[in-house]
Amino acid sequence: MTRSIVAVSMLIVLLTQNPLEAQRGVSSSSMGVGRSGMHRYDSQGRYLMPKPEMFRVEEFVNYHRHAIVAPDPKEQKINLDIRRLKLENGKSVFQIGLATPTSLDVEKIPPLNLVLVIDESGSMSGDKISNLKQSLRTFVKRIRKNDRVTIVGFEHQARVILEACDKTNPEKIIRAIDNIHAGGSTNLHAGLMCGYEMALKHFDAERTNRLIFLTDGNANVGVTQSKEIAAESTRCIKKGISLVTIGLGVDFNHGLLREIADSGRGMMHYVGDAKDIKKIFHKDFESLMMPAARQVKLSLNFGAATSKAKIFGYENAIRRAEKQDDMIHMRLDDLNCGATQVVMVRVPETEKKSCRVQLSYVDAVTGKPAKLKKEFRQEKPTKDATESVRRNYAIALVANSLMKAAKFSNQSNNPKALSQLKKGADKAKDVWGREEDKHIKRVLKISKQYQDQLAERSTRKKFRK
Repeated sequence: MTRSIVAVSMLIVLLTQNPLEAQRGVSSSSMGVGRSGMHRYDSQGRYLMPKPEMFRVEEFVNYHRHAIVAPDPKEQKINLDIRRLKLENGKSVFQIGLATPTSLDVEKIPPLNLVLVIDESGSMSGDKISNLKQSLRTFVKRIRKNDRVTIVGFEHQARVILEACDKTNPEKIIRAIDNIHAGGSTNLHAGLMCGYEMALKHFDAERTNRLIFLTDGNANVGVTQSKEIAAESTRCIKKGISLVTIGLGVDFNHGLLREIADSGRGMMHYVGDAKDIKKIFHKDFESLMMPAARQVKLSLNFGAATSKAKIFGYENAIRRAEKQDDMIHMRLDDLNCGATQVVMVRVPETEKKSCRVQLSYVDAVTGKPAKLKKEFRQEKPTKDATESVRRNYAIALVANSLMKAAKFSNQSNNPKALSQLKKGADKAKDVWGREEDKHIKRVLKISKQYQDQLAERSTRKKFRK
């Protein structure tokens, strides 16, 4: 996660007292709720949930890998899958799924112009910097001889640790990695801009020009405003640089990294524990480094129900959408190799239970545009087809209630927030209505912890920690 190993984005919910393990497999996006957003109180000392934008419904849904058949890379880079779940109240839930090839022919993938931008601030000291450097050494072994690597570090200011170098000089790259250190404040803006400067300096239209930005904290010196940083990032991305952001630990600014990633439909990843950073740079190497599809656009039509369709999440994509030809147009994140992603849509009862989907994208390997069209009219979907829809819909209901509850809590209306959380959890249980599922259990646990925090802390005066 759209979005994105993320994801998905590829991505991962984290609670302060009870961090959850990083996702297994690859979804389009991952997610995180940083500790910096957890312990918040209003002027009267009442506990506040994290800001609503910290809860991305689509990221909760795309936390796990979906059972969508990967396409044959010789035929296409995205497989389009449509499933429907009929609800008891006559409404329907459609799941529009995307999957990219699990592997690509390495020889056919354009070489990389890769810039690694590494946070060297003091908070990266200890295990974080040590595990990162170890992971980067392993990572370098897997890049190809014709891939070009630049390394930028930043603390109170940015510095170029390694000027563009290919694998024909591996010792030089390893020495640069050994030269990465931790200490100082966090000038996130300076690091990001220096990274873009180096990417543009060595830009090559025949290469995949990619910047990987890793940080564990918040911008505290230099330019610190999210919108300003995202705006400058957008200008650079428009020049042909693709972006991957990686949040490390529990204190990173999820909202800022998500906004930077959104600025160019880039991919965002989250690593909860420094020990798991090798997951990104080693285990998920193919997904991180091998782009499959860019400029992904999804167009949806549900017949007479289109105007009343409820899309769970993707607020930024929907705001960018246009209403034309009786279709909803959504722009999604770029997709790497081995990614899955679903869009969940609830529609009211209509005479025809149909869903018409158009997908367009640019093949990241060939650079050629591609289009797919698919229509769903199945009135009696199979049990296997509806089970995944039922699961993801239940997760979407809980995630949606978290976002709504956060809005009420941030308006100092914790009783209403608590009510929203309980309602979302109850609806999800009714929808699933069967034996325990680990994915649903995970989001229900998150909801329950927020419910407990609201119930226990709302009536007490708290001081900021």
